[in-house]
Amino acid sequence: YTDDYFKQSSYITQRQGLPYNPSLATMSLNLELSAWGSPTEKDYFFKSNNAKDLLTKLDFKDFEANDDFKFKPTKDSIGAVLANKKMKVGKEDYTLLALAIRGGGYDSEWASNLTLGTSGQHQGFDKASQDVLIFLDDYIIKHKIQGKIKLWLTGYSRAAATANLVAGSLNNGRKISQVTLSPDDMYAFCFEPPAGTLAAFDAKNDKHHNIVNIVNL
Repeated sequence: YTDDYFKQSSYITQRQGLPYNPSLATMSLNLELSAWGSPTEKDYFFKSNNAKDLLTKLDFKDFEANDDFKFKPTKDSIGAVLANKKMKVGKEDYTLLALAIRGGGYDSEWASNLTLGTSGQHQGFDKASQDVLIFLDDYIIKHKIQGKIKLWLTGYSRAAATANLVAGSLNNGRKISQVTLSPDDMYAFCFEPPAGTLAAFDAKNDKHHNIVNIVNL
């Protein structure tokens, strides 16, 4: 891990003809795997401890797991964790937010994959993405984060579909409370994501090149 991953635009690799930064992708997968429900913790309140340990080692602070991570998962819940650190790029001050969505060890939460709905986006994935965005808003307000932020976002499987929709919403103009997020400052990595969005979401637009979807065929 190095903060240098986030000192250049999230679009820079595409502009150089590369698909993504492989080192950042590897670190993003490490973060995602740490954010699975821990199989060695019996108490759900501590199921996010692996992510807490990793982010603490990377000098992030104010670690929080959302409420869905602290109780036994339901078919509609979505676990997520957040932490932040201050960083400077040139003369600009930023807060880097690490947001990982639970993609394994989530019990009956998997059932949401089958909640398709009758119209619009995949209902289960869309609800999960909105819940994660609300968690992000609440975290920023609680910790009085202001100014420019960078967002490091990752998910696997169901969580990857969720992360994909979170990032797509932000690219399409969804605002975050009391901070400024440029598309160049969002680094989204989605591992084994189901196809979870509509053609109307304009997923192939160049603005979404800050979202990396990695599928192991």
